[in-house]
Amino acid sequence: MNTAQKLVQARVYAQGLTMAVVIASLALEGADMKAARSGDGKVTGAIKQRRLTDADQWMDMVEAEEERMREKEKGKAMRTA
Repeated sequence: MNTAQKLVQARVYAQGLTMAVVIASLALEGADMKAARSGDGKVTGAIKQRRLTDADQWMDMVEAEEERMREKEKGKAMRTA
């Protein structure tokens, strides 16, 4: 095999490995969700806490960005006044 073929082959292996990792993580997440569900279908325990934490982080990021934008606007208003 020449160099170009080796590069293509390495890329194919890397993509295959990436897909295997993604599929494995999806399977593990599905197993976690199945284990966390109670009899009535509601999510309980660590999964619920993790979801709340992730949601809080997202909201905190949005709030921080909005604050930064407000401060930037204040600075512009102060310079033009």
